[in-house]
Amino acid sequence: ARAGYKGPLVGYERAFFPWFHSKFWSAFDRSSVLVRREDFLRAPLEDAKGVYVFLLSSVLADLAPMLRARLAPGTVVVSAEFAIAGWTPEQVLAARGVTSKEAKVFVYRV
Repeated sequence: ARAGYKGPLVGYERAFFPWFHSKFWSAFDRSSVLVRREDFLRAPLEDAKGVYVFLLSSVLADLAPMLRARLAPGTVVVSAEFAIAGWTPEQVLAARGVTSKEAKVFVYRV
């Protein structure tokens, strides 16, 4: 959103505190991201142009087959700090991290 993307940006968070935190801060930075307190697995992903995840590698391993099945070819998948096993990233970027000072950001394309 901060990079200037104008399309609809929707986030999904099941846990209350991360959801509340994102809602609270979005009020201050005038974010165009809508964060819903819903299950990502039930989200309508078929028309998504991109998906961002911040999940442990073990969770990503379970999620990867669903992403391949439901996302259209060409959809960008960005994973912060954790690689998706069996997927080859198009890019690996460095950013300020949550779990470390510098984190890898993995960019994939379905």
